[in-house]
Amino acid sequence: KKEELKRNMTNDTTIYGKILSIQSHVVSGYVGNKASVFPLQCLGFDVDNINTLQFATHSGYKVVKGYKITPQQLQDIEEGLRINEKDTQYDYMLTGYINSVETAKALVKLIQNIKKYEKGTKYCCDPVLGDNGKLYVQKELIEVYKKELLPEAHITTPNAFEASQLIGKPLEKEEDVKEFFTYFKTNYPQCKIVVITSIEDEKDKEKLHCYATDQEKIIRITFPKLKGSYTGTGDLIASIFLGWYQREQNIKKAIEKAIAVVQHVLKNTPTNGELGLIQSRGNFANPKVEYKATILSCK
Repeated sequence: KKEELKRNMTNDTTIYGKILSIQSHVVSGYVGNKASVFPLQCLGFDVDNINTLQFATHSGYKVVKGYKITPQQLQDIEEGLRINEKDTQYDYMLTGYINSVETAKALVKLIQNIKKYEKGTKYCCDPVLGDNGKLYVQKELIEVYKKELLPEAHITTPNAFEASQLIGKPLEKEEDVKEFFTYFKTNYPQCKIVVITSIEDEKDKEKLHCYATDQEKIIRITFPKLKGSYTGTGDLIASIFLGWYQREQNIKKAIEKAIAVVQHVLKNTPTNGELGLIQSRGNFANPKVEYKATILSCK
């Protein structure tokens, strides 16, 4: 079986699509583009990336050193892609951490321009705002997401805290999730796929739920909460879900495989350490699905 798996991985030369990933970057560690580009490449995607910042490490370390991209620099990159006719080749754009309101507004223009020149390009928005009750970004970015970025999105992947910031109320139980999905369907009808990650079970705090909808049905997948604190899991699940959804065109299979990958990576990650992406590289394209999703409701 191991030889067959190795042979299948080696012989699969299919390119499943081209993605422009616009996220943060760290020299050491795995968050942002460092947690997204390599897994997507392992899934068979040709990935270009723009780094919204370049830091030595993520901000959980005692010293944060590096620099952030400016709106003008982002505009220059977009102009270079356009002049060299490299902006008409993307199946998806994926955005993660955005460092300022000004950069977010420049990013909106980049997304609109690429979609204008390539009508088939879709946009996956991971609205990186914060987690565990804490904002990572300027509060004003919430309105930029709501009014300018999300209206461009076809897929979005907030965690529970980010979803609560977008709707203005906590998501603590399943009914709150359904209300959020209804809110999205009403306000962002073009955003067909919505995924909410890591909502604690109401009774059993050792369990987490991930919910997803394609406007036709709601899906829930339940999995164990692993002990420890991990940075970059949101970036990883957004990219893996996008990759598997693009390949399968099936939201249930995509979320099952995304959770399987993240669980496998975390089991290869030291407690409170950097994500074990390299150790898990063989799992990205061949995940062992242990936890199955349940369809809660259909239209």
